[in-house]
Amino acid sequence: MVEQMVCNHQVGGSNPSQGFFLKMKIVLIGGPGSGKGTMAKLISKEFDIPHISTGDLCRNHVKEKGKHSEYIKKCLKDGNLVSDEVTLELLNEKLEKNDCEENFILDGFPRTIEQAKKLGDVDHVLFFNCSEDILIRRLTSRRICKNCGQIYNLKNKNLLPKIKNKCDKCSSELIQRNDDKEEIISSRIDVYKKQTKPLLQFYQEKLKEFDVSKDMDDNSMKEIFGFLRMNGPVV
Repeated sequence: MVEQMVCNHQVGGSNPSQGFFLKMKIVLIGGPGSGKGTMAKLISKEFDIPHISTGDLCRNHVKEKGKHSEYIKKCLKDGNLVSDEVTLELLNEKLEKNDCEENFILDGFPRTIEQAKKLGDVDHVLFFNCSEDILIRRLTSRRICKNCGQIYNLKNKNLLPKIKNKCDKCSSELIQRNDDKEEIISSRIDVYKKQTKPLLQFYQEKLKEFDVSKDMDDNSMKEIFGFLRMNGPVV
């Protein structure tokens, strides 16, 4: 079961600010380009909560030429969601330990009601709300380090690389993902609206909405971090 195998191979920072460790199950919901991945990494580092990205799992599966690589590659190319069956299989293959089943951040999962039911109970669902035109602007401007996966954005001064087209961390080349190209973006947003937004109703009792129309800054992080500090058990 997924709920018995929730751990992470990208564990957050070992030195959270002020020694503040949280133990909770968090789901992030938002359209493509809403900042889920960026905020998941920041929360993970701040509170030492493991971060799981199913998008990264899928892309790594393609890179490693796994048995579902051709199918996933087509989904990414067409802007479609990977099926529940394959997504759950990748999670179960990667998340073999069960030592952090009560402590995780899920970025990109669940995306459907069926996935949410299989996941089971969670503590908080953070919804990053943003208009479609802003999502499109962000996605077409997003660049990824082809080596370490660090995210940059050419339209956000806080996410610009120090050297043009070079990663600040490892100096590798920055690239644009195929699913961030303009011809794919509208399809991705349509899929999100049809399949993912119903999760807001499903999770209404656990939902906390944040307006992320503005680019992520210190105030945005303080608001989200403050909510988690006020509503999460310290360990």
